[in-house]
Amino acid sequence: MALFIPAYDTEHATECLPACRVIVEVHRRLSVPATFFIVGKLLEENGKAFREVLDDPLFEIGSHTYSHRMLRDHPF
Repeated sequence: MALFIPAYDTEHATECLPACRVIVEVHRRLSVPATFFIVGKLLEENGKAFREVLDDPLFEIGSHTYSHRMLRDHPF
């Protein structure tokens, strides 16, 4: 039997932080681990808030780039 750990990408604090709170509650209730890939710039700006939500051994924080600049908008 394979074990799958859910992973979530976060990019904007105003939209993602409230969603993370809801997702975290579900994971805690079911004792299911998860990884949250968070943009580095977002952690610099809202690190304390994300730590309050994700400071639990069930959760891992991974890097989702620093600023998540869209490549299609990049002036190559």
